[in-house]
Amino acid sequence: MSGAVSPQTDAILNFDFTVTDDADTTSGNDALPTLITNIVIPQGTGNDVANWTQAIIGAQLSDGTNTITGTVAASTLTFASIPTGAGALGEILDGGTKTYSLKIWLKTALGGCFANDNRWFKLGI
Repeated sequence: MSGAVSPQTDAILNFDFTVTDDADTTSGNDALPTLITNIVIPQGTGNDVANWTQAIIGAQLSDGTNTITGTVAASTLTFASIPTGAGALGEILDGGTKTYSLKIWLKTALGGCFANDNRWFKLGI
């Protein structure tokens, strides 16, 4: 990449993950959706970039309809205050599933890291 970085055009899909509301199968039908208000994605084992702020300029989490921008810190990507209303990013319908996609975009000058360095992620909800 060169020049200005735009999240819409330069975002890199890192991974997808699916969350399931399985309350109907494990503890009876509660008839309630699962509400996710906060997702933190920390560095995983094998990560070569000590400080993500030197390489990652931004992060987005999407369910295909809704998108939220996260906060990049030295060792985490945080998506806080996720909307949970009807049809919102943080709502998983009763007995349903939702697939999320994590995209990041990198700085044009990778301070303190190299192009071949590994960026490992792990998921914590």
